[in-house]
Amino acid sequence: MEVCRKCIEEIEQVSKKVISREETLLMPVGHGNRNVEFNSLVENNLGIRGDQLGFYKTFTLFASSSQHSFEDMEEKFTSQGFRRVILLPFFLLIGFWVKRIYTCAKIFQKKHIQIEFLKASCLNHHNLMAEALIERVKESISQKQP
Repeated sequence: MEVCRKCIEEIEQVSKKVISREETLLMPVGHGNRNVEFNSLVENNLGIRGDQLGFYKTFTLFASSSQHSFEDMEEKFTSQGFRRVILLPFFLLIGFWVKRIYTCAKIFQKKHIQIEFLKASCLNHHNLMAEALIERVKESISQKQP
C-alpha cells in the first residue's frame, strides 16, 4: 500500500493542473482472480486506502475478469463528473495489461478533454517492492525450518 501511495504521489507531481483528490477518481487496475471473495478483499483494501488518501471515490477494475470491463471504466468517470482519473496499475511488471491500461487512458483523454487522466507506474519501480519480497522470502524460509 505504501508503494501505491508513492506511485500516486509521483504521478500527481507530474501534472501541471491543480485538482484536489476530492475531485479525483482513483482507479486501481489489477489482474484479478477466479476467486470472487479474493477480488472483493482486494477491492475493499484498495477502497479503504483510497479513502485514507482523500480520494472522492476508488473504483477497482480487474482486467482479466468479466466483473468489470474497460468500458465500465468510462461509465464510472463520465457519469460522476470527476475532473481527474488516476489509473494505478496494480501489477509487478509492465506487460500486456499495463500497456492496455495506458492505451485506454490515451483514448479516454482524447474523448474527454475536460478530464485529466494520469497513468501511474506499475509497482516494480520501487525499492519497497524489493524489500517486501525479501521479507516474504525470509518468512517462508523461517517457516520451513523445524
